[in-house]
Amino acid sequence: MRFASRQAILIGNTGFLGKALELQIGSPQVPHVSLTVADHRGLVRSILQSPVAKTAIESMLDSPLPQDWIFAAGLVDQNRDLAELERINVEAPLRLLQCLSDSASKTERRLITFGSVLENRPDIAAVNPYLRSKARLLEAWKLRSQHSPVKWIHIQLHTLYGGTNPPHPFMFTGQMLAALRSKANFRMSSGMQLREYHHLADITRSIVSLLDAQRETAIPLALSSGDPVRLRDLACAVFNHFDASDLLTIGARPVADAEVYESAHERSSHLIAYRNPYAGVIDWFESLGVWSGKR
Repeated sequence: MRFASRQAILIGNTGFLGKALELQIGSPQVPHVSLTVADHRGLVRSILQSPVAKTAIESMLDSPLPQDWIFAAGLVDQNRDLAELERINVEAPLRLLQCLSDSASKTERRLITFGSVLENRPDIAAVNPYLRSKARLLEAWKLRSQHSPVKWIHIQLHTLYGGTNPPHPFMFTGQMLAALRSKANFRMSSGMQLREYHHLADITRSIVSLLDAQRETAIPLALSSGDPVRLRDLACAVFNHFDASDLLTIGARPVADAEVYESAHERSSHLIAYRNPYAGVIDWFESLGVWSGKR
């Protein structure tokens, strides 16, 4: 990376987003960024231990290039222990921010964290421990970002799909995939809830673009398409495609009291690519080894 003008330190490269970011930033299409992939499990563990927090990153601080510290590590399962969610999703990035702020530098340093657009919904966050942790990180961003020597960019995401990893089993796509693979009945709610689905490749391209553009950080950057789909429509499209509509039972489960039924987002100028989620999820499932009975 002889001609690199920035350095990206990626913390977390095994999950959905982190793996896709590693592929995007490390690709020949991004020659101006020198990528360093940190041992995120060891690094997160170290920065959570106060006596050694600063030493955990010292070897990566000595760079003549402006640095983007991209915190893509995190827990997304709402069923995990709340204290664990808080430690990884809130305490770890805040300690990293403090370490970066305490280390003098003549070059610019930025911290990039990720949240969910639903962290703005206190009614939903109240019953979802994962979103509650992200809401706490957002509150910390509001209090600290404008006063920190380190520029802190907080990016809010919608539901992601795509890549080589299968969806988490607790996700809606994960539940659909499991039913299709096992030929089991898929019992869902009315499915009137709205969600935006974004392909990982589109999101990572957009993230690199907005970081290149030196976006202001006065507000969280929500990568929205303004084009949500109803879960029932997504399920119907997927099960029909795989000739498995007989497995789909809509209305068999209750709907949570706090939900999204009206579109609340407009197309973001930061989103540079977006593809049809119906075709996108179907293509993803096919790449994961699900085949239509019509073929």
